[in-house]
Amino acid sequence: MKKTLTLVLLTVLLSACAPWNIDIGNFHMSGGEQPAVTAVAPTQSVSTGQGGPSNDSPSQSNAKIQPPSYEIKGAPYKVTAYRWADGVFNENVCTLPGGKDFCGKPGVVGVETEAERKANPSAALISPDSQESLENATATKFVHEGGYQLTTTAGVVMKFGNYSIVANPQPDVEWQIYLRGRNSGPGDLNLDVNFSRYHPGATTVTQYQVKENAGGFMDQPYIYQQAANSHLYNCGLQGCKVVYVVFFDVNNGAWTILRHTNATGWTLVASNVVAP
Repeated sequence: MKKTLTLVLLTVLLSACAPWNIDIGNFHMSGGEQPAVTAVAPTQSVSTGQGGPSNDSPSQSNAKIQPPSYEIKGAPYKVTAYRWADGVFNENVCTLPGGKDFCGKPGVVGVETEAERKANPSAALISPDSQESLENATATKFVHEGGYQLTTTAGVVMKFGNYSIVANPQPDVEWQIYLRGRNSGPGDLNLDVNFSRYHPGATTVTQYQVKENAGGFMDQPYIYQQAANSHLYNCGLQGCKVVYVVFFDVNNGAWTILRHTNATGWTLVASNVVAP
């Protein structure tokens, strides 16, 4: 009787905190955009976001913005950011909300000429060898040791190591998913990433292979440019109205999701990163 009463009281209290939904049986919780992510255990979580119309910023735009529909499995419920002792980047200069653990100025960029690559240790040459459109029903690519991988897609399932990311398709939405590779060390630390449930021909994977100890952070202006490209060229002639940017560190499972719209700018959606 006491256990039943406790569960009833817990359910009543949590039901007042909509939009959360509680499943007492398996300790699975889900909700819309909330900085506090869902968890099934103290050290691992199943983090979800479910689309439901919300007016993001009535003062700036009357358009309804769908919160992201996603699922992240295997990552810690909370984690401190992984720091690379490379001495190349100053993460404090990143002004993206919640992005200072993943971006910097300068940082990793994609360039088009060999001269640009040689002039910048954090520059990766973009070519058919490093950028590929996924044409088949499934694919396997790897994120380079000490580098980054960017997946641009309308929706995808990605599985790598003990982690998985599910980004569900939504109208006028594009996902940009940045994976930070394993830090440089002995042996081959490249990591296979398995892709499924994407639209063949409309999903692009770009590899950023840079010099050792030069890949700690993505370049903030470069992140801006990738989001701008989506608004201009993808999702049909009108461009993508919403871009969700995911940063995920395979070293420790740290992740952050940001949203960008032309009307509201950059917004922190959710993250499992906490201050040290």
